[in-house]
Amino acid sequence: MVRIIKWNLNTFCDMIKKRIANKFDCIIFIDGACARRIGKSTLAYKICNRIKKNFNEKKDIVYSREDVVKALANKKYDVIFADEMTNVSYKRDFYLEDQKNLLKMLDMYGDNYNLFIGVIPHFLNLDKHLLGLVNIRLTVLRRGVAIVHIPKKTMYDTDMWDIYNNKKEEMKWKTKQNYKKLSTFRGILTFTDLTPKQRERYEEVKAEKRNLLGYGENEKMKLKDDFENLVDEIISGNITDEFLKDYCFLKKVDISALKSRIRKSLFKKGVKKNLKELLKDNNPLLLNKKEENIIFNLKD
Repeated sequence: MVRIIKWNLNTFCDMIKKRIANKFDCIIFIDGACARRIGKSTLAYKICNRIKKNFNEKKDIVYSREDVVKALANKKYDVIFADEMTNVSYKRDFYLEDQKNLLKMLDMYGDNYNLFIGVIPHFLNLDKHLLGLVNIRLTVLRRGVAIVHIPKKTMYDTDMWDIYNNKKEEMKWKTKQNYKKLSTFRGILTFTDLTPKQRERYEEVKAEKRNLLGYGENEKMKLKDDFENLVDEIISGNITDEFLKDYCFLKKVDISALKSRIRKSLFKKGVKKNLKELLKDNNPLLLNKKEENIIFNLKD
């Protein structure tokens, strides 16, 4: 029988501190695809604030790929909180050419012994190479509760997160979730909400740095340049509906309007399949919506 370890932030952060003290970097990704605003960024903030005594929201929270790369190159024995990591880490690099450069930086600067935390909606949408670099995965189930995952330690198996077998195990569940049967499961982490002052500082920094990303004319031009590449990837079967939703959320684009534009482009290109068929997820390692509803059927 697997013993369920119940982590609190103190014990969890002590473990991270010991890892860094032993001259290992620590890459953590926090996901939670069942709903938005369930506390993923809150958990990342709380961990960083415990690890670094003088945690500074303006210096330590980053949103752009350029800022992530800069932080990786310049920080040492420090924390890097990549909020909304969707902006920099997805496996599809059709809209940003320096994706491979980011992965190289994560590899190159592992001896800077930083704590790197990325916040994302879907863990399996990360670049495959990046999945191999992650030390800890935290899946937020609901506010204040997260699952701790650790990758398998194997010499030959390339699926460190045992995605295929864990998915098969999850699909056996009907109404009751039995997370301890997952091969990567290492316990439950509980955490509290931010204080009002912490929340205020976080929201201010988030708004300021989002504005600096240029969600205006420059972003519209980028979207225009990206559009044809996006359509080509959809035709090739490389884009799922879930990914398109996250893409629109990131780019601040109305998904209905974008889909309408894509359909017109597909018609002009003479594509016989409709958009719904092209966005169908045929990858057996990824969850479809029905599967997510079964797996994440959680009640407070």
